[in-house]
Amino acid sequence: VYNGANEEKSSAEEMRDALASAKMSSSLVEEKSLGASASDFDALYLMDGVNIPEIQRLAESKKILTAASNTTFVEDGLVSLVVSNDEQGRPKIFINQTRLEKEGKAFSDAVLKLSSVIE
Repeated sequence: VYNGANEEKSSAEEMRDALASAKMSSSLVEEKSLGASASDFDALYLMDGVNIPEIQRLAESKKILTAASNTTFVEDGLVSLVVSNDEQGRPKIFINQTRLEKEGKAFSDAVLKLSSVIE
């Protein structure tokens, strides 16, 4: 989900292409069009600059997982999931348990053990 700005659209297109190269289905959705199509998604990847409170309400009501790359988003309870790299460049999973529960989602104990979980 991106906010419609050209620079954000470019970043969103890069993310979509990266997911496609990993054989993951994804769609690029402008924030203002999200409400009509939200039920089509299992997860929403939020780009910087979107109206997070509005998307949170939508995600909670439709039971859709929220994700981002900005660790501040998960630390502040704005999204459920962030995957980023640690200082050594290794992937690190961050999960905000409170946000996850509000979105009606859960991860297995095995995933939680591999993650930094924020209550």
